[in-house]
Amino acid sequence: MPGIPTTWFGAAYARENESLVPLPMNKVDLIRSQIGMDWSKGIVLEATIEDLDPEAVAYARKMFSQKQSDRKMSEEIPWAFL
Repeated sequence: MPGIPTTWFGAAYARENESLVPLPMNKVDLIRSQIGMDWSKGIVLEATIEDLDPEAVAYARKMFSQKQSDRKMSEEIPWAFL
């Protein structure tokens, strides 16, 4: 939930290098202040693939393909829907 840090047994933690440590109060305050609208989750109904940066789309395709264990499957995905 926006504005509420995730806790485990009532305590919030943060990663510090390879360890988990109590979440500092300044980070708790930062999380609590994030209660506004997340514009990145919004759907723009009028948008098309032409509205996207071609370099960003190419990079996303490359990274998606690299994550796939079955390369043949990634080649078959219709990129018009990316």
